[in-house]
Amino acid sequence: MSRYCSLALAISLIPAAILSQPAVDPAPASSMDQTVTPGAGESGGESTPGGGAPSPATSSPGRPIEDAESLALLARAEEHFFKQRYNIAMRLFRMLMAREPENPAAYRFAGDIQLALGKAAEAEQYFQLARELSDRPAEEWFRIAQSRYLQADGPGAMAALQETRQADPQLMQALFLEGIVQFRIFRNKRAVIAAWEEYRRLRPDDPQGPAIDAAIAILKRADYEIPEENGTPRLPDGSQTRRPYQPASPPAARPDDTPGGAELLDEL
Repeated sequence: MSRYCSLALAISLIPAAILSQPAVDPAPASSMDQTVTPGAGESGGESTPGGGAPSPATSSPGRPIEDAESLALLARAEEHFFKQRYNIAMRLFRMLMAREPENPAAYRFAGDIQLALGKAAEAEQYFQLARELSDRPAEEWFRIAQSRYLQADGPGAMAALQETRQADPQLMQALFLEGIVQFRIFRNKRAVIAAWEEYRRLRPDDPQGPAIDAAIAILKRADYEIPEENGTPRLPDGSQTRRPYQPASPPAARPDDTPGGAELLDEL
C-alpha cells in the first residue's frame, strides 16, 4: 500500500496504494501489490499530482537541517537511495542521524530502505523514531501501519491505522489500507466492504473508483468467500514507481498513490 513507502508503502490487495507506499523500487511483486500511502489529492495523496516533491531537508516536518555539510550528506544519501544502492545509502543516512539526530527525514528514508530489503520489523523501529520527532504524526503512524501489515500483525496494523485517523481524519488512504488488512489478514469480507465503501464515499472522484466499486460488488456476492490462501502481505511492484519517492515531502506532491484497483478484480 508507498509513495509513503512505506508511505514505500498500501500495499496489497487492490494494490496500488492507496502503502506508504510508496515506495522505493523493491523487487517486483504481484500486480495486485501497490503501496498505500496517504495521498491523492487531499492532504496526503497520490493521484499523481504533478510536480516534483520538495526535499526532505527543507519540507520535512520536525527540526529542519540548516548545516551545509549535513544538507550535502542528505543529498548524497538520497542519490544512492533513488539508485537503489541501499547499503551505501544506509551508511550515509546513519551518518546524518549522528549529525542531525532530531530531524526525522533520515529515519524515514532508513525505514523505507528496510522495507525495500524486506525487513519490516526494522523499518517499524525507524518509523517510530520519525514519529517521535515529526509534527505530522499521521504520516508516521501510516508508515508504521504499513510495516506492521507486512509483518502480518493485523491487530498492530489496525491500532496504527486508528492512530492515523485520529491524527488526521483527512488521510483517506488509511481506510483503503484498512480494507487490505481486513482482506489479507483477517479475511473479514464485511469489514473490507465497510472500509472501501467509506473510502469511496469520501473520495468519489478517485480515478480508480470504478475498479474499487467492481471489487466491492464481487465481495458483496453471497457466493463469494475470501479464500484462505489469499496471498501474504507484500510490497508494491517497483514498476509502479514512476517518479522518485521522497518520504518527507508533503503527500500532495507525491505522484503514484492512487489505489491500484485495476488489478484487484484478477485477485478476487
